Amino acid sequence: MTREEWMAERRKTRLNSQQSNYTRQSKSQEVARMGRLIFLLFDIGPWIYKKACGGEEWALDAWEYNCYDPHEMIIKKATEEGLI
Repeated sequence: MTREEWMAERRKTRLNSQQSNYTRQSKSQEVARMGRLIFLLFDIGPWIYKKACGGEEWALDAWEYNCYDPHEMIIKKATEEGLI
């Protein structure tokens, strides 16, 4: 998935703040959006933290300053795990 495709999918998971009252349907839609966001982020937060605790310099900087490119980190994690 390219960065543009990934960002387009991620934009779809943003909260719909225009809705004035919540119903069962809207609640289930929000749960589905959060599930999709978790899938798209590929659990990179705990992975970066684990790398930072291991002493990897790039991970320490990324974790401390929260300045990392999520798409780049997902590619890095997937490559490390042999998925791509």
